[in-house]
Amino acid sequence: MAGREIRHVVTGVEPGATQQTEAWHPVLRPHPVTGRVALYLSTPQRCVEVSGLSEPDSRELVERLYEHSTTHDATTLRHQWEVGDVVVWDNGCVLHKADHSGVVGDRVMHRGMVDGYGPR
Repeated sequence: MAGREIRHVVTGVEPGATQQTEAWHPVLRPHPVTGRVALYLSTPQRCVEVSGLSEPDSRELVERLYEHSTTHDATTLRHQWEVGDVVVWDNGCVLHKADHSGVVGDRVMHRGMVDGYGPR
């Protein structure tokens, strides 16, 4: 995995948007504070290619990594939303996977970014 990159593609981030953005990011990256190596991953639909791998091998690897990252108790936090909740996480070491089942009403999500804390 070291040295490999994943091409992330996002379409329609804003409602009604049709533009597509994409970027290559390393599969593995160290956390800037702890130094712990973490996966830089999104959904399999958005991680469309792994450098040096064929399309089927890329798809299989991304799906395996995503499955590992989102289904095991040791790597997953499940939060049952209640009115007034505030949840904060560090995307550098946690993969956010929203579960909208059972959500009633609106939720507001704000994203904060720290300068110099990029994907590399």
